[in-house]
Amino acid sequence: MCHSLMESKMVQREKKSFHCEICDKQFKRSWQLSEHLRTHTGEKPYHCGICRKAFSCNSSLRRHRTVHTGERPYQCKICSKTFSFSSNLKNHIMTHAGMSPHQCEICGKTCTSNSNLTKHVMVHTGERPFNCEICGKSFMSSSNFKMHKMLHSGDSPFQCEICSKSFSSNYNLNKHMTVHTGEKPFNCEICGKAFSRRCHVTRHNVVHTGEKPFQCEICDKAFSSNYNLSIHVMVHTGERPFNCEICGKSFSRKSHVTRHNKSCN
Repeated sequence: MCHSLMESKMVQREKKSFHCEICDKQFKRSWQLSEHLRTHTGEKPYHCGICRKAFSCNSSLRRHRTVHTGERPYQCKICSKTFSFSSNLKNHIMTHAGMSPHQCEICGKTCTSNSNLTKHVMVHTGERPFNCEICGKSFMSSSNFKMHKMLHSGDSPFQCEICSKSFSSNYNLNKHMTVHTGEKPFNCEICGKAFSRRCHVTRHNVVHTGEKPFQCEICDKAFSSNYNLSIHVMVHTGERPFNCEICGKSFSRKSHVTRHNKSCN
């Protein structure tokens, strides 16, 4: 009886979860939820004592510190390659065994978890399972979808003090602020070029690597990003999803509409 009750309590404890009201993600521990919420609020309470860079959680700060210290205490016994974290070593060891637990079959990229791999594959497939019933726009993640819905509801509580533009999250406000401040905290490790967003660095890196993992299924032309591939495919499909609100003329790119609007009065 006592043993059965203990098992029951363990099951209840395992099932207990903490729920993010913004993106519906669930966590087993309250501190995990607290750390996750900072991805929405943009709060970064942990600062590097060397370069003053800020982080949302202490584990990210510890990981960052290895950039300054050069510490790599985890060594592969097969090839002697060293790593800053045990998780990186575990993933590396699998490459010797011919295993790659979370590898994309399309481009070969490895991810830290199966959920991250699933999200990554959507970049290739173009899958966007979350659809807005109001405007028809679709999204790859529920968190982005939830943020988007705030645009329709008018819920944009984070306002820029410089231009008064409003945003649905503090994270998006912080990204916007770089437009005014000119801040570019992300640097290319190869040429040193600075960018305002990390994703821009990733996109820039293909200039050095020449990598073009996104291939057109119709003509086999390859591209460095899924965005450029999507634009190219419109050459074959004839799709022109962006329309001028003044004359109704359609375009394949939003930038073309913007340029056209300047002369369309």
